[in-house]
Amino acid sequence: MQTHRNLSTTAIYLALAISMALLATLAIDNFSYGAESLEPTSPPLRLALVGQLTSPDPHEEHTVSSESIFASVCEKLVEFDVDGTIRPGLALSWRQIEPTTLRFSLRQDVRFHDGRPLTAKDVQHSLERAKHHPRGKLRTRLATISDITPVDSYILDISTRRPDPLLLKQLAFIGIMPAGTPYDLDAPTCTGPYRWLELEPRKHVRLRRFADYWGPAPEAQEVVFQMDSDSETMVSQLLGGQTHLGQLTPLLADTVDANDELWIFSRISPGVYYLKLNVQRAQPRLDAFRAAIDFALDREALVEQGFEHYARAANQLVSPSSAGFVERSAAPVRDVARSRTLVNSIELRNPVENSSFICLERDAHLCLMISSQLAEAGISTDLLVVPSKRFHELSEKGLYDIALLKWFNNIHDANDAYANIVHSKDLETGLGIGNNSRLTDATLDAWIEQAMYTVDVEQRQALMRQIADRVAELRATIPLVWEMVLYAAIRDLDWQPRSDHRIAPSEIELPSVRSPRVAMDHAP
Repeated sequence: MQTHRNLSTTAIYLALAISMALLATLAIDNFSYGAESLEPTSPPLRLALVGQLTSPDPHEEHTVSSESIFASVCEKLVEFDVDGTIRPGLALSWRQIEPTTLRFSLRQDVRFHDGRPLTAKDVQHSLERAKHHPRGKLRTRLATISDITPVDSYILDISTRRPDPLLLKQLAFIGIMPAGTPYDLDAPTCTGPYRWLELEPRKHVRLRRFADYWGPAPEAQEVVFQMDSDSETMVSQLLGGQTHLGQLTPLLADTVDANDELWIFSRISPGVYYLKLNVQRAQPRLDAFRAAIDFALDREALVEQGFEHYARAANQLVSPSSAGFVERSAAPVRDVARSRTLVNSIELRNPVENSSFICLERDAHLCLMISSQLAEAGISTDLLVVPSKRFHELSEKGLYDIALLKWFNNIHDANDAYANIVHSKDLETGLGIGNNSRLTDATLDAWIEQAMYTVDVEQRQALMRQIADRVAELRATIPLVWEMVLYAAIRDLDWQPRSDHRIAPSEIELPSVRSPRVAMDHAP
């Protein structure tokens, strides 16, 4: 009997050892699911971005730079193609089943980077997460959604409070993650062609190709996004083989164009540079002060000297490439005498103090030009050039009088810009998320909200004109220029710039395997 007990104990220990070994194997398989070999067989594709990424959460960041990174990792229900047209993404098709409801049919061959299959519940969770994220930057995108309902594992209904003509475009920004994904992330788990490897803030993000991606495999096995890259450093890295492609400042365009080893790509941008005036501070609260700034500005000089002609003087917050753009009179011509008269009228009632003027490091040359133009009209500024984190802290707390900003209208719709920049800030809906000027105007808010649900093209365009005129009248935001975006690349790299200005690694053809073809005319 004793021998029997010993044999049974041995058998139990052996079974436990085998079980532990199997569990360890499964854990390793789950960790490495869909991974490429540990060491890529080719050097990484290196892409330089002007901005930075501080969070690995695709619902917490919303800049052109973050979109470039996350778009390769986290796919959406629908996607933009290179020209801004909506195409299928994780949703293979969709149809309108009611005036306020779209039904989406999901792809059934998609897995997350950890091996889990994509279902409608994952989509539901991701949209709800983005809509209610306490630190989220995408809540405005989902402000009209009232209900998200899985019909079965691969069919999902999305309903809005009223008809929403922009719903598909808004959904093209919401990365899909597995159900249960918390608000605090170390790394995103998604379905895209690349898996997340590491984020080193202010330095780089590293991605690795996902071997079990449902679509065509991208060419580069590994991608490194280099962050906070200034153009001069990027150009030297291009020449030294340390970077393949990056955004270029217009000030270096002639230098790059003269170099036979480099290539320039360009595309008209839906972005606008503008001054934001904090209307809760003493001087910006005065109509005369805001008007004085507007007439002191020489926009044509900014175009010629600040952008080397790669821009146009702007007379509104949206560019001509955006839906809802309205023809208005040209931007004000500089009138220093008129500006000085306005400043003097303020001086008679209250001495004009120096205005605090905050500026991002990347835009220092523009801010110096603007500060000089204002000084010539008698408007003195204390210019503070700071990194992006400090800039956003000052902006959020309202510790400025004037700020230089750029708004990138990545869905090419006028009302999207207005809903973000000039609508009163509403933390519940996410409207006015970019309105740190403290502007509040009930009439403007009502028009913007009405336009969000107006499907009739003529009625919506009439609202866009009312909104544009009201924004110009209030002068809490002063448009400066519409820009053209430039890129520099190694000479034989083949790529087509996108309308949303994301740099998508899967769309880049590397020189080593480039198909023979006649060189394209990429130069502007």
